Amino acid sequence: MKLLNLTLKNFKGIKEFTFTPNGNNADIFGDNATGKTTIQDAFTWLLFDKDSQDWKAFEIKPINPETGEALHNLEYAVAATLLTDRAVSLRKVYQEKWTKRRGSSTPQFTGHTTKYFINDVPTSKKEYQAFINSIAPEETFRLLTDPRFFSEHLHWQKRREILLEAFGDVSDQEVIDSKKSLKSLPDILNGRTLEDHRKVVATRHATINKELDKIPVRIDEVDRSLPDISGVKKKSLKAALAMINENIQKAQAEKNRILAGGEIEELESGNTAPLEKIDSDIEFLEKAKQGAETLLNNVKAHAAGQARIKELEAEQKRLAAEFEKLESELFLIDEFVRAKVAILEQKINSQFQIARFKLFNAQVNGGIEECCEVTHDGVPYSNMNNAAKINCGLDIINTLSKVYDFSAPVFIDNAEAVTDLFPVDTQVIRLIVSEKDKSLRIVTHSPEST
Repeated sequence: MKLLNLTLKNFKGIKEFTFTPNGNNADIFGDNATGKTTIQDAFTWLLFDKDSQDWKAFEIKPINPETGEALHNLEYAVAATLLTDRAVSLRKVYQEKWTKRRGSSTPQFTGHTTKYFINDVPTSKKEYQAFINSIAPEETFRLLTDPRFFSEHLHWQKRREILLEAFGDVSDQEVIDSKKSLKSLPDILNGRTLEDHRKVVATRHATINKELDKIPVRIDEVDRSLPDISGVKKKSLKAALAMINENIQKAQAEKNRILAGGEIEELESGNTAPLEKIDSDIEFLEKAKQGAETLLNNVKAHAAGQARIKELEAEQKRLAAEFEKLESELFLIDEFVRAKVAILEQKINSQFQIARFKLFNAQVNGGIEECCEVTHDGVPYSNMNNAAKINCGLDIINTLSKVYDFSAPVFIDNAEAVTDLFPVDTQVIRLIVSEKDKSLRIVTHSPEST
C-alpha cells in the first residue's frame, strides 16, 4: 500500500495542508512545532482513531495559543488517497454538536459527531473500520508503518508471539536430535512435559535436600545418647551373669533346704544365723546381677545405636545418590533449554540483517526465563541511540512485510538522527527537524534516489 495524498483541515496545529507524495518517498522538513508529527498523527487517526503514539485520547482540535482552549465551530477533517490493488479515498470529518435547548436562543455544546467516507460515499463507523481491516488489521498496519512500534509499544510476550508465529517454534524432538547428550531425555521425562518434569524434580530435590540436612543432626543425637561401655566385654559379662545366676540358684536351694530340712529345730529355738547369712549371700548376688544386667543392657543399647547410625548413614548415601541423579536431570533439562535457545534464536535472527532478538534470560539459580528483547551488536534496545533504534525497526518492518505479504508507508520521526538509513522495500516518509524551515517543506523522490 502506498500513500498518494493526505489532506489535513483544522487538525491539531495545522489549519490546512495537503501532502502529495504520489506513492514516492518523501522528506518533510520543519522546525520544532511546525507540524511534522501531526502529519503522521493525521494518517493514524484517519485509519484507527489514534495518534502516532497509539493514544486514543488526544486533542484533535487546534488550540488557541492565547487561551489554551480548543477552537470551536470548525470542521476538523483528514482525507487520504491510498493505492492498494486500486486507488481508494478515505475521509473522516470530526464535528461539534451544538443544540438549542427549549426556551433558549443560544445553542449549547452537546458533544461531537464523526462522519466517515469511502470513495466519497458516506458510511457507518462499523463499515469504515471493516474496510480498513480488510486491507490489513490495525496491529499489522502499526507494526509496518512505525519503526518503533514493535520494540516500544508491544509487550515482550506479544513481540515473542509474533516472531514465533512468523518463523516457527522449535520442536522438542528437533532439539533432542541436535545433541547426543540429550538422547536419554525422553526416557527421563517418561511422558511428562519438560516443565512438568522440572517441577517434579524441583519438589523432590527440595525434599531430599531437607532430609540430607537433618541426617547429620540425627546421627549426632544418636551418637551422644550412646552409653559408655569402655572396658566392657559382652562375652565376659554374659559369663559372669551366668555364674551369678547359678550362685543365686545355689544359695536359694540351700535356703530352701534349711527351711525344709534338719535345721528346723535350730530355727524353732531362735537360732537363724545360717539363714540370715544365706539371705545376705543372695542379696549381694542380686545386686551384682542387677549391675551386670545394666551393663549388658548398655552394651545392647550401644549396639542398637551403632546399628541406627549405620541405617542413617546408608539413608544418607541413598539420598545423596538420588540427589545426584536429580541434579543430573536438572542439568540435562537446562542443557536442553540452552540448546533450544541457541537453535531458536539462530533460526529467528537469521531472518534479519541487523536486528537481533534475545529470547531467554539466564537466572541466578541456573534456570532460564522467556523474554523478547531487540538488540543490535550486543546492545539492548533500551541502550541504543536513535539511529540504531530506527534502523533496527526498519529491518523488522522489512522482514515482517515479506512475512505478511503487505507493505504500507513507513513514517520515520526524528529521521535527521540517521545518516545511513536502513533500506526498506516500501514507501518511506521521513520527518526531519530543520531549524531554517519555519513552515513545512516537502521534498519527494523515487525510492532509487533515497
